Amino acid sequence: ETTMSTNKDIDPNDIAAIRKHRLESFLDRPLFEDSNRRAAALSGVLVGQISWHQDSRRGIGRPLDSGTKGDQLTKNSLENALTSALEKAKVYAQDSDRSYERDLLFPETVDRLLEETEDMPTSWDIDKRELQFCYVLGHAHGRRSMPVAFDLRNEGEGTTGAAESAEVPKTD
Repeated sequence: ETTMSTNKDIDPNDIAAIRKHRLESFLDRPLFEDSNRRAAALSGVLVGQISWHQDSRRGIGRPLDSGTKGDQLTKNSLENALTSALEKAKVYAQDSDRSYERDLLFPETVDRLLEETEDMPTSWDIDKRELQFCYVLGHAHGRRSMPVAFDLRNEGEGTTGAAESAEVPKTD
């Protein structure tokens, strides 16, 4: 079982821990056993997280994902979006005063991406349809990452068992 309430190591008030747990739960499915699919999904997660930050924290009218449409995604456009997302994660963290945004925004996603990515996206052995599908799934998770973490923190303040909704259903 992957709910937060069964993991006593997760502080329901710790936004970064909630995000990390949800990311691991999201990636723990057969679809992402292939490293290229997992990297495509993680790329989508990061673009979604940065775009959420741009919308919600910086008031940017055209966030990163407005120019990165999943149904038009190619390996080249993913490479460009990912490069931009990584740079923005670094720059925006320097402006942040939040304890969970230290030297890099969304470090759990960036760390997993660094672990999973051995080549440039243009060198990945993945067809366009798989790339787009995994990216879009990741993007949806990333866009919801912070709002869900905030909801879970608000539900779980002072308790350890209020985060049942943190589970991401696995697909068979």
